[in-house]
Amino acid sequence: VFSAAELADIEARYASARTADGFFLPRSGGEDGLLDLVRRYPRSNRAGCALLDLAQMSTGTRREEYLQQAIGAHDNAWFPSGAQVGAVARAMLAVHLAGLQGFDEAERLAAELVKEFPGSIDQTGATLDDTLTAIRLLRVP
Repeated sequence: VFSAAELADIEARYASARTADGFFLPRSGGEDGLLDLVRRYPRSNRAGCALLDLAQMSTGTRREEYLQQAIGAHDNAWFPSGAQVGAVARAMLAVHLAGLQGFDEAERLAAELVKEFPGSIDQTGATLDDTLTAIRLLRVP
């Protein structure tokens, strides 16, 4: 889908949002670079990764919007670590919604995660299989 030059540009844009040690640049620099990547190359694998990174940098409704966009358009995108965007986005959104007392939707997303992405991991390699159990434990009877 992309030329070699475009792939190099995509990777350079993605890398430019982080410091040499892997941390996000301060909000404006990192966020702007990732948003530009998503706008310029919306069909790229890295656009899905960028949306998850944007969600991690954001709070509230903006976080929810980025996660929904990642699920809707980049379910099958992958991080180099082996983490799949669709799985991680569902786990993040489920935890986010549970924190807002949206337990029904959080449990639905977590159940979808377990069913559609069994054995999935996050970017650190930690399993996401226990997300549904964790969401249920957060619910106060």
